[in-house]
Amino acid sequence: MPTQYRITNVANGLCLDINHSGEMENMQEGSATSLFIQPFSGNWGQVWEVKNGHIKNAASGFRIHHGNQDANAPFACMVKPTDEKHQVWKKQGECLMCELDGKGLTVAGNDAGSRVEIRPFDASSPPTDCRWKLEKINGDDSSSSS
Repeated sequence: MPTQYRITNVANGLCLDINHSGEMENMQEGSATSLFIQPFSGNWGQVWEVKNGHIKNAASGFRIHHGNQDANAPFACMVKPTDEKHQVWKKQGECLMCELDGKGLTVAGNDAGSRVEIRPFDASSPPTDCRWKLEKINGDDSSSSS
């Protein structure tokens, strides 16, 4: 079994979660399914696998995707796997930076339900809300790489 993680925002202790209510099989991709932060409950939307630069939801198989590149409305969303750089993430310190343009995951606010966004920041000196911890839930570390 690949190593599975919860991904926790350092600023607020809340976890990366898929903003989808209903059956996983009915989840749409793209802007219809954004990400937000919630207290950890262990639901399927909060369990992640990280391998070869991809951050994949363990249950659905969808990957985190760099959404709208409009600076006024940047967001992270879920999509089916492709070879696009929009889906490749590099861990720099505690930051998760997109291979597409070097922007990283952050949050719109520090309260539960706040949207996960993608914004430019200096990964060598990031604001706290741009920092994430990968906390192992279960699995075999040998099958995982960041």
